[in-house]
Amino acid sequence: MKKFLSLLLLLFPLIGFADDAEFYDGIHYTEINPVAPLTNTGKIEVVEVFWYACPHCFRFEPHVTKWKATLADDVVFERIPGVLSKHWILLAKVFYAANILGVEEKMTPIIFNNIHQHNARMNKIKDAEALFVANGVSAEDFNQAIKSFAVNTKVGQAKSLNKRYGLSGVPTIIVDGRYRVDSGAIGSFEKVIEITDFLVNMVRESRLK
Repeated sequence: MKKFLSLLLLLFPLIGFADDAEFYDGIHYTEINPVAPLTNTGKIEVVEVFWYACPHCFRFEPHVTKWKATLADDVVFERIPGVLSKHWILLAKVFYAANILGVEEKMTPIIFNNIHQHNARMNKIKDAEALFVANGVSAEDFNQAIKSFAVNTKVGQAKSLNKRYGLSGVPTIIVDGRYRVDSGAIGSFEKVIEITDFLVNMVRESRLK
């Protein structure tokens, strides 16, 4: 019995360590230097960089949706489209058009499902227009938005941020402009969320110092 208790006492520190997740720069996340500019001030900013046509982004979406429901008041979440190729520009414009029209939250799951569940193409503005019209947006409003100066400007800003983040793929999480979590290097969307929470807490603690 004494030997058993002694063994438990020896194992206890190891058990406690396993429960406290520890993540490290260069292994689980990458520090961004210099720090990228934030689009929101005052709160801890978490950005998901994504592309509607990316199957990994589609599979990550349920995890993001569940995680967003748990956000503390001092955290703000937003999406930025990846613009790693000229072929990505159209869907970046589609995202910002939806944003300007106030239907991004509604249209994002519809667009994802249309591409990945229904194998629909969205290679032309007309393809996107048809989907928006089918979901209550007039063709005139959609075309005015997607061809606007505001959308072109936002796509240019997203492209610039992609470079500042050191982006190489999607989905990627950026925490407070300081840290990058590359989902492809982690291998588990659940782990990506854990690392994101870890980094949010790290930023929160640094602000209290």
